[in-house]
Amino acid sequence: MRLRLVLSAVLMLAVGVASASASSGGSSAAAGGCPGGGPLVVNAYLTYRNGADFGADGHVWALDAARESIKIWQIGTNTYCVMRQDTGTFTTFAGVSPEGTGTVSGGVTGRWYGELVAVIHGTFAPTVATSGFVGDFDRQCQQDGTCLLPDFNARKYISNITSVQFITFSATFAGGTCGVWRQSVDGDNGDIVC
Repeated sequence: MRLRLVLSAVLMLAVGVASASASSGGSSAAAGGCPGGGPLVVNAYLTYRNGADFGADGHVWALDAARESIKIWQIGTNTYCVMRQDTGTFTTFAGVSPEGTGTVSGGVTGRWYGELVAVIHGTFAPTVATSGFVGDFDRQCQQDGTCLLPDFNARKYISNITSVQFITFSATFAGGTCGVWRQSVDGDNGDIVC
């Protein structure tokens, strides 16, 4: 159940393909683990702040600020390997800890890193720059999960998405003396409690 929650959250929030279906079979490049395998068609980055960070059960436990890089390789006809890497900071809300094993005080700060690699089938149709700095975004998210700006995602580059196959997903949140929380396609471990 937790793995399904994490994968659903990653699909909807990190990659931004809410209507895509996760595929379990697929291209030989996916089996090879990407990245690469074809021409690099996107090599861009952006910064954002006040982005909602969702816990294991879907609650917002912190706001993130990060530098996000996105690379996309065309690995076949209408087939793309997407790699997203985020490095940044977080500030907690008071309430349930990210893994849900306890509580966390408001205002706890820490550092985090996340990476997602997926194969996406769709049409390359960029609506933003495909290289260099894309922009700085204040998502203005609240603890209830509402945000004034949507998450920057692969739909800025790929339209008519028909399937998504995850190669890897991992994120590590280091909260100092409050602990470390790790997420991956294999499950979560640790927590940030204080």
